[in-house]
Order: sequence, then structure tokens, then C-alpha cells
Amino acid sequence: MKRKIPKSRGFTLIEVLVATSLFVVVTVIATGSLLTILNANKKAQNISSSINNAFFSIETMTRLIRTGVNYHCGSGTVAEVRTPKDCSDGESLIYFFDDQGRLNRLSLTAKGSIRRAVDKGGNKRVGDADDDLYDITSADFNVENLKFTVTNSKPTRDSDYVQPTVTIVLNGVARPGSKEASPIEVETTVTQRILDI
Repeated sequence: MKRKIPKSRGFTLIEVLVATSLFVVVTVIATGSLLTILNANKKAQNISSSINNAFFSIETMTRLIRTGVNYHCGSGTVAEVRTPKDCSDGESLIYFFDDQGRLNRLSLTAKGSIRRAVDKGGNKRVGDADDDLYDITSADFNVENLKFTVTNSKPTRDSDYVQPTVTIVLNGVARPGSKEASPIEVETTVTQRILDI
């Protein structure tokens, strides 16, 4: 009687090496893809945060201007900035009285941020060292251009019932100087809430 020799049921060394190599290649590709996706997600979140800050800045200015009165576009003397003034070409700063009767100034700083200056009182130009100063934008957003256009700021007369309006145009860059820098342009028009009758 012939005895059958059982065939080996294991893997050869070459089969193990090929399988291990394929596993390593697939793992490296999958890990690289995962890291790329995580990096893209982080960049998208950073840009989204900066864009949200830009829109928050616009909303803050819109709310302040909507509830304000006596819009004065551009600079001027202490007496001049307290009286309404239109500007059809646009200026980078605007003066107005807020709902608490304080003189406010919104302007673009040399560092590329939007600053609100609030007069603490007194008969002087707002924005002096003893006034309250607030940066409306964060460091993640660099404002390159800010224009305020004011129309119909003079109090209405007999048949003129047109409300004062302020158009704000803002151009800037989210995350300036980084790989994920993103240009942003926003424009909105605000109408004075208090009736100008």
C-alpha cells in the first residue's frame, strides 16, 4: 500500500512577502489620503472662520448704522462731523450718532482692520486717545478697502420722504499671507431705522 504524502497547506515565503507588500502600499496610500483630507478640512475651517469674521464685521457696522442718525461721510472739523453730509464717491470713514446719543466713527486703520471709536463725551473729534476704541475685525481678516457712501443724509423737507441710506463696500483677504488666503468682497446697503420726517 502506498502512503500518500499530505500536501503543505501553508503559504510560501514569496506569497507572504507579496501580500505584506501589497498591504503596506495600500496602508500608505490610505494614510496619505486621510492626512490630505484632514489638512484640507483644517484649511476650510480656517477660511470659514475668517469669512464669518468678515460677515460679523459687516453685520456689526450695519446694526450700528441702522440705529444711528446724522451720518457724516468723510473727515472734518469737530463741528462738521456732527452735521449730516452725503458723499456719492465713497469715503473710508463715517461719523454718526448711535442710539445712545454718542458720536461714533467707523474707519479703516493702517493695519487693515476696521475700528470703531466712541466719544466718551466732550466737544471734540471722536477717536482721540481717551475715547473707547474697538477693533471690529480679527487678525485673521485683513481689510484692504472700506468705502461708505451716504445719500439723503440731510433731514427731509416738505415733500422729501426719502430715508438716509449708507452703502458699505468691504474688500479684504481671509488669512493673509498663508496658503489658504481667500479674497472676500461684501457690499450692503443700510437704511436709517428712525423715520427722517
